[in-house]
Amino acid sequence: MTRDEATRAAVQAHYRLYKTTLSLATMTRMPTRAETGSISEVAEEATEKKRAAGLHDMPASEFDALVRELYPDYPVGNDT
Repeated sequence: MTRDEATRAAVQAHYRLYKTTLSLATMTRMPTRAETGSISEVAEEATEKKRAAGLHDMPASEFDALVRELYPDYPVGNDT
């Protein structure tokens, strides 16, 4: 896997984490244990991919900018 592929994989995993978190946060009912458990798996994957790409120590603002390059709907700062 090249650096660009690894970076793309990290960005995609982070965006999945964002969407999963947003989905759980906006539920009109209490999430089930399985639903809340899924966020742990998604978070672990995002962390792994970020480390594999060598981006784990990148400042959050820079990483967020990478995410917005692929996903323009990703919020800026704490707009979640």
